[in-house]
Amino acid sequence: MSSAARNVIPEDASTIATARKRSVLVYARPGGDKGPKRVRARSVEGQRIPLTFLVRRRVKGWVKVDLPTRPNKSRGWVRRGDVDLSFTRLSLEIRTKQHRVRLLDGSRVVSSARRA
Repeated sequence: MSSAARNVIPEDASTIATARKRSVLVYARPGGDKGPKRVRARSVEGQRIPLTFLVRRRVKGWVKVDLPTRPNKSRGWVRRGDVDLSFTRLSLEIRTKQHRVRLLDGSRVVSSARRA
């Protein structure tokens, strides 16, 4: 069992939900409602990209996630049984005014690059 499943997540980590299938149903609230939205995994050059979400909140049987769809900042609820939970300390920091991208592992900078 992963440490995320046991609720032992390091303070500087984020929880990730990875779909068990190629698509999941997303609901406006826990418990389901009318008209769920189906979110599907994508493929790039024939390679399947895992369908992953950043978890924002957990309640019994459900997780609230950021959706990898438009409009930006979309969120919804997926059934806990439809995803596997894990965690990461990695994060990407994008500073648009400085045209800089940084990859962090917790608070440690792993890589930094200037972009046009």
